[in-house]
Amino acid sequence: KMIRAFKAVSGSSGDWEAPSFSDGLLKFGRGWTSGWSAEVLGYRTHDTWAVDHIASDVIAPRWGEALLGVRTRYENAQWRFDGRLSIDRATVRFQEPDDTILNHRDVVRLLDFIDLKQSWTSGSVELQRVARRWSATGGFTLDARAYRHLWGFNRARDWFTRHRAEGYDTLATQTIGGAFAEAALLGGSRWSLTAGGHVSLLEGTPYVAPRLVAGAQLSETIRLELAANRRHQFDAITEESREGSTTQPVFLLEKPRTADMVALAGTWRPTSSALGGRHGG
Repeated sequence: KMIRAFKAVSGSSGDWEAPSFSDGLLKFGRGWTSGWSAEVLGYRTHDTWAVDHIASDVIAPRWGEALLGVRTRYENAQWRFDGRLSIDRATVRFQEPDDTILNHRDVVRLLDFIDLKQSWTSGSVELQRVARRWSATGGFTLDARAYRHLWGFNRARDWFTRHRAEGYDTLATQTIGGAFAEAALLGGSRWSLTAGGHVSLLEGTPYVAPRLVAGAQLSETIRLELAANRRHQFDAITEESREGSTTQPVFLLEKPRTADMVALAGTWRPTSSALGGRHGG
């Protein structure tokens, strides 16, 4: 299915042909006896479609994404620390002459083009205190994004989505600072409770996302768990990516979408006697 999609969008006619895409992933990690560890991760993907002709004013359709991330951890019997920083860049480029007919008679040579750049820098620090029957976690987050969307060509709806205009030009930035805290209590084997929340600050407006998870062992065989939380989505995409398609533009929201969720789960684990089992003596 993926090969058929690639042949359809790339114009390839051969049965055997090297793929146009390339991917690479590198990860390095190191741990020390003191409890510290560190990781560095790099990822890159790139794809290019074939074009009918090559000229100085032609840029073959190409898109890709690159990620660089660093994480450090520390852990001992009572304390845990986690810090991370990542930088992500995604691009889509294309340019090709197009003869456009104006007023049903005049032919004007224009350039079809795409110049899509999406940048996302994200970081967080987290500190946790662990004890026998409780734990407490707190930390901070920071996300900074800059998205440049620029295109103008009559196949925009084929490349992206039928809901997008043939021409678009916008630059959007978004910086979200956050703080979170959570506490967990363990009442032996009978009950557990975790409560906390995440506050996101966007353009001076705080958005609170609380979280609660409670569990109770009602009997030897029955346990119930209740979970409730709120989530915020600060970006949106008009349509999910399809196999063989380019990177889709993502749009930053001035006000996040909110989703409140509640879930109840029950577990029954019968004993051997309930299943009719018998222990021999």
